[in-house]
Amino acid sequence: MENQDKAKKSDILYRNYIYPHAESIFSFNPKSIEDIKDDCIVVLDTNSLLVPYMTGKESLEQISKIYKLLVDSKRLVIPGQSAREFAEHRVTKLKELYQQVSRKKTNPALLGSYPLLEGLVAYQKAIEFEKKLNDSIREYNKLIDEILDNIRQWYWNDPVSKLYSSLFARDVVLDIKIEKEELQKRIKDDFENKIPPGYKDANKPDGGVGDVIIWYTILELGKVYNKSVLFVSSDQKPDWWSQSENRPLYPRYELVEEFRRASDGQSFHITGLRQKNRPKTLII
Repeated sequence: MENQDKAKKSDILYRNYIYPHAESIFSFNPKSIEDIKDDCIVVLDTNSLLVPYMTGKESLEQISKIYKLLVDSKRLVIPGQSAREFAEHRVTKLKELYQQVSRKKTNPALLGSYPLLEGLVAYQKAIEFEKKLNDSIREYNKLIDEILDNIRQWYWNDPVSKLYSSLFARDVVLDIKIEKEELQKRIKDDFENKIPPGYKDANKPDGGVGDVIIWYTILELGKVYNKSVLFVSSDQKPDWWSQSENRPLYPRYELVEEFRRASDGQSFHITGLRQKNRPKTLII
């Protein structure tokens, strides 16, 4: 994977494109997450919107409280692209849940009939225990069927969708206008030169356009509000992170620099709702 990132670039002056203001490499001092966390804009990636489908009631309540605080302070933003991808992938999470629960159903225990063993006390006890066990299995399977019936009755009223419906008003979603030709040119140039973000998703059905649109939204926020942004995402690929030993270390500096230019000197960070080989989150 790293060899792909080190492939020969198609533009010999690609560094001038990435860092048009060379002096800022030394003069710009990005703020830490600790410095920005109380005032920054928090942007949710699609994968963060889907995380609650893999958490329990207590975690969902905690997420609800934190999101409400951010919404009330007008600091939470969901890119239109994230909302559209959530609509696409939400049903997949419900299908996975249905499948996992359905596979918990179990078959009755069958010791079988062995007349030669009927004189054994252990065999008689096993037959009695089998009956009790099968009664419990039937009750257990009945409860599984009831759970599955409840999942089938969900439409857009599953617990996560209901939570989002109550929290995310129209002004939380930022749906920017994008020129198709401009977007296609950016994707072509950036992917050929392995410039983040999105080039690691080039083989996805959307060709990696989703990450680029979300990044455009983040840049727009920096431009309009001149505030730092904390991007909440579980994406650990090297088109977002500088990595070592398969661990994400820092957001790609190309992203930090581009955001600095768009936001008149503000800082960009990435964190996650659920951490795995990531710096400890300051959101949840």
